[in-house]
Amino acid sequence: MVMRRSAVQARSVAPFRGSNMLYTFGQRVIYEPYLEADPEAAKGKSGSVWETLEEVTAYISTRPCMSTFNIYGVEASWEEDTKEVIGESWRALTRTAKLVRLD
Repeated sequence: MVMRRSAVQARSVAPFRGSNMLYTFGQRVIYEPYLEADPEAAKGKSGSVWETLEEVTAYISTRPCMSTFNIYGVEASWEEDTKEVIGESWRALTRTAKLVRLD
């Protein structure tokens, strides 16, 4: 889930406290214009994230329908900012976190 930020949402994105970057994916046609328009773009609470770039890459590589998706960074801590989703290889964010374009 990508969030359009209002003034209220801008205050709810906590500063990044950890040293790790988590990873997610999104449709280029949605995420790229959003990141271009808002340098403080955010991934919404309960959005799916992976701990490593390798894990998210493996996840989307097994799904041919995801050829129009890119991988993005999420400034959040795996231990502090996510919760387990039973039966899934990803975790859900427990807070809104900054979305980062990977170069």
